[in-house]
This record gives sequence, structure tokens and C-alpha cells, in this order.
Amino acid sequence: MPSVLLSWKDKTGTANEKRLEDGSSYTLGRVNKTNDERFIVVNHPAVSSKHTKITIDGETAHVEDLKSSHGTRVFAATLEKDGTMLKSSTEVLELPLSFKLEMGGNMLVAKPDDEDATQHSEVAEPAPKKKASPKAKKAAAEPKTKAEPKKKAATKKKADKKADKPKKKAKVEEAEASIMSEEDEPEMDITLDDDDDQDAVGATQVFQVALSGLGGTEHEKYQAIASRVGEIALDNSDAEVIVCPKLLRTPAVLAGLSRGCPVVKLSWLTDSDEAGAPLAFTDYALTKADYKTPEDLPDDYNTVEVAETAPEQGIIGGWDVVFHHSVKKDVMRDIVEAAGGRVLADAPEDPRDHLMVMAVELDAELEAMVEKGFTVVSKDKFNTAVLLQSFEPTTCTLGQ
Repeated sequence: MPSVLLSWKDKTGTANEKRLEDGSSYTLGRVNKTNDERFIVVNHPAVSSKHTKITIDGETAHVEDLKSSHGTRVFAATLEKDGTMLKSSTEVLELPLSFKLEMGGNMLVAKPDDEDATQHSEVAEPAPKKKASPKAKKAAAEPKTKAEPKKKAATKKKADKKADKPKKKAKVEEAEASIMSEEDEPEMDITLDDDDDQDAVGATQVFQVALSGLGGTEHEKYQAIASRVGEIALDNSDAEVIVCPKLLRTPAVLAGLSRGCPVVKLSWLTDSDEAGAPLAFTDYALTKADYKTPEDLPDDYNTVEVAETAPEQGIIGGWDVVFHHSVKKDVMRDIVEAAGGRVLADAPEDPRDHLMVMAVELDAELEAMVEKGFTVVSKDKFNTAVLLQSFEPTTCTLGQ
């Protein structure tokens, strides 16, 4: 049967290869959250969590973009336009078994593979500096001091990271002063390198972690813990897990849930630090007991499960949203867009389906719009709907 050899380099310059078998579909993205054996991790900061899908069918490869942030550019001799861009589209390109993909600036090369060749294995062996399985085995067999993971990670990669930390620290301090949550609490992204968790293609899986709802000494404490585990990042939209002291309606939490990002307790970070590797999220989920108004949530509410079941298109996929002047647009924009909505600068003259006006409270202008037939929703009720990952316009109507 025909097969395809896919090769690329990750952000560290490490070469990776994966054989794509005939009759199989593969998802390409930055993090394999479900440990799917047909998920190919492309470790690059501009690659989305789920970026591209490739299906091999005989002598044809089918390629589609999975609503990635930066799209998928395709290069193939059979295309009328070489470098065709796929982005947030249902279009599927049919290609020969020789093609190239550009995902967030990262180039992947596909070519027909000789199954009799012995130089390529089903799982590409990682470079020596990336191997961490012995460390994982030793971590399970005997306790370690918190200093040990640091010592054993003294590779060139870590040395490069340390040399770069002064610049990153300055950027973080600048971002910390400007990034404030809806409840005036600072937020920060932290990247955790999971050196013990090898995926199917041998690339080290990277967790980007956003801290939300912490300030002052508490923020410094958990920032230090994260620094022992990995490196600090600045982009909340790339977070793969969000760590909070309690369940908060901050932009990081709400947008993260819509993106399928689990929200967990602070103990996940400290326990992962002690274990020397990121732990499973399930046991660290936040529940209704961690929320300020638990009556708004069902008894079985669980942030990890909610993130796992978040709709692919978002709870307001296909909706247009207009912000009333009472809404902080810079805070709510990311929340709305992560939930699948499109933000409009101004409301049209007449109401239509799948158009909502979001506001904090009714005024004369909004009452006139309601009389005209516009759907006017409460910002607070919408945020609760995002926590639940379930939106019904009638339950979010302002004034009810």
C-alpha cells in the first residue's frame, strides 16, 4: 500500500519524521491532549492546538485546515495557485502524495515513502537532548529534590533558554503591567516543557500555562514554580492549561474554556513541580464549590470536562455581536471571538437572525432596539453561558 513520509523541524530545530499510512487520517497540531496515536505534534508557537488534517487515500492526499489561527498554506504541482491558503474553511484539497504544507511559518514536506526502506521508523527517534524517558522512570521509582529536574535538564536547550531569560523577563514585566483581567486581576502565561511525555513522532510535548487571578507575592510564588519547570510565555491565546486559585470569570478562563483549554487548581502546578513532570488534569478540575455564585452552575460542573466538550465551532458560532458602550470592548472581544462570534463595530439599522447586542444594563437606546426586534443580551449572563459552554439567547436576554 502507498504511504507518505512527512518530515519537518520543530521550534528547537530538531528534525522529525512520521509515516502516514494509506486509509488513515492524521491531525497535526501543537499539543496532543488526548494521546491520540494519529495526532502529530508540531512543536512551534505559531501552530494551533489542532491545525491541519491529512488523510491518505490511495494515490491521493486530502488536506484541510481545522480553523487554525494562521491557516495552512499548501504547495503542490497540481494546484493552479502554488501556495494556496486554507483557513477556517470546509474546503478539502486533493493532492498527489508529494506536497508541502506551511503551518504558522513551519514548513512540512510530504513525499511518497518506500515501505522497504529501513532508515525510517514508524516513530522517529528524538534527538538525545530531548529524551527524558529515563528521568520519568526514575521519578516514578524514587523521590527527587526539586533541584534534580533542573540539574538533569542541563542540556544545550536549557542553556539557551537561561541565556534568553533576561529579555523574556523584561517582556513579562511589561505585559504584567498592561494585562488585567475583567476583575482587575493580573494574568500571565507560563510555558511548561514536558520533557517526560514523548508523543508518537518523538517531539517533546510543550504545555503553555496561563496563570489567572493571582497578584503580588502569590503571582511571584507561582511564577517561580513555573520557571523551575519551563519558561514564561506571554500569549494567553496559546495556553494549553489555565491555573487559578478559584473559578473566575476572567478573559483567560472564559476564552480558554471556549478553546477547549482545561482550567485547573493551583495544586496542579505545585504537584507537577514536585513530580518533575506535568500531571493529568482530571484530578485538579475546578467545580461549583470553587465559584462565587455556585447556584449558577450544575452540581456536576467540572472545568476539565467542560473544556473537553466545548463545541468545535464555539457556542455562538455564526453569530455577530455588537458591544454597547457600557461593555469593555477590549476585555470582551477575545471572549466573544473564542466562543465563535464575530464582533461588529456598529449595529445595523434593522435586526436580523444571529445578531446580538451585548450590554451591562438597559437604557433608553437599548429599550428602543428591543422594541424594534433586536436581541439584547446581558454581558454577565453571557459570561455564565461561556462557563457552561451552552448558549441560549432567551436565557441571556438583558432585563429578564
